Amino acid sequence: AIYAIIGENGELTITDQCVFDKCSVKNGFGGAIFSRIINSGGVAFINSYFVDCEAFNGGCIYTEINSNGILTIDGVTSFTRCIGTVEQEHCFAGGIYAILNSGGIMNIFGQCTFTQCSASVSGAIYARISDSSIFQIDGAITFTECNASSSAGGIYALVYDANSKFILRGQSIFDTCTADFRVGGIFASINNGAQIEISANILFKNCSSTALTAGGLQIDISQTTSNILLTGELTFENCSSQFYGGGFHFSATTSGYIELNKIICKNCSCSQGGGGLYAQVRSGGELVITGSCLFKNCSSSEGNGAGLNILCTGTESTVRISGLLTFDQCTAFNQGGGTYLSSVDNGLIEIDMAIFKKCNSSLGGGLYMDIDFTTESNIKIIDFTLQDCKAIINELKTTPTGYGGGLFLTGNGDYVVASEKLNLKEM
Repeated sequence: AIYAIIGENGELTITDQCVFDKCSVKNGFGGAIFSRIINSGGVAFINSYFVDCEAFNGGCIYTEINSNGILTIDGVTSFTRCIGTVEQEHCFAGGIYAILNSGGIMNIFGQCTFTQCSASVSGAIYARISDSSIFQIDGAITFTECNASSSAGGIYALVYDANSKFILRGQSIFDTCTADFRVGGIFASINNGAQIEISANILFKNCSSTALTAGGLQIDISQTTSNILLTGELTFENCSSQFYGGGFHFSATTSGYIELNKIICKNCSCSQGGGGLYAQVRSGGELVITGSCLFKNCSSSEGNGAGLNILCTGTESTVRISGLLTFDQCTAFNQGGGTYLSSVDNGLIEIDMAIFKKCNSSLGGGLYMDIDFTTESNIKIIDFTLQDCKAIINELKTTPTGYGGGLFLTGNGDYVVASEKLNLKEM
């Protein structure tokens, strides 16, 4: 429909309820719109509607934004049944494919909906953000029944280098978004000092990943000094994954910082670990949770930590949770009906307050802790309560089961009492 190159302070504005219906370029980029924006050029779409559009990359919009160019979507905007050409292998973004470089900016404001959009990677939005660029979503955004045959049914964001940001504000809903490989809702990967800021309240409902990780949200830090701030409220309802992180999967494989506020996981499930939240912190990474967290009726059908599963490993790797953790009626097949905590190779896990109610598993009905005593690894829980939790004998397992109705503690090496690494006075 539209092919536009905007530069040298040029502007293109499309408004007045423009409808793009069945626009297609199956072997190319941007079924409805292809835009290249450079040298402080600007493009704006106000009150636009995209229906049944299709392309190899960017079923509706393909955009390259460079050299302080800006693209803004505002007003009431909808993307319906738009696809990245499914006949093509590794097609990207049923809705929007955006490449941002050299200070490029993309904004999505107002009320925006993505309905039944699909592609191989990123059913709705694919964004590659680098070199001091910013991708910002601020408004009421809804993703409904979006699907990826590979990864990220809703949003796939790659954020590179210092001063590059992915920002999500306002209210967002991901309803029945799915991926056949990993991450039903949002997948975000940050590198080398990049930043993610999420102050939005986000609901992930009935989102799923049928092969690997993260039914709702997955965030990976793969290089150093990157920061992630999630100050909004994250809610996961009936989300599931085949392996780890039925609701939320977080991984920091090198030093990086993530701060979370309030998390609610209800009826979330996985097969291996972390029916609600799975967190892996390595090599000097830091995870901080400041708000309250609720895990209710979460499950791990074959693994550990039905509500919460945390692995903290490596010198200066730290997990600190200052808000109240509540685990209610969570069930794990193996270890830790409520939560599974593992601290090895000098890792540190600190939890201020936790309540476990009617949780069960084969070992450690409420809580399972594994500590490497051969190093300075440590797990500290200042105040925790266990109510009606059970360790149930599992006849399907050949190893002993049915121990630690409330708490099961194990470790590697000899425990030195003088180290005071274990303090259960407030239990």
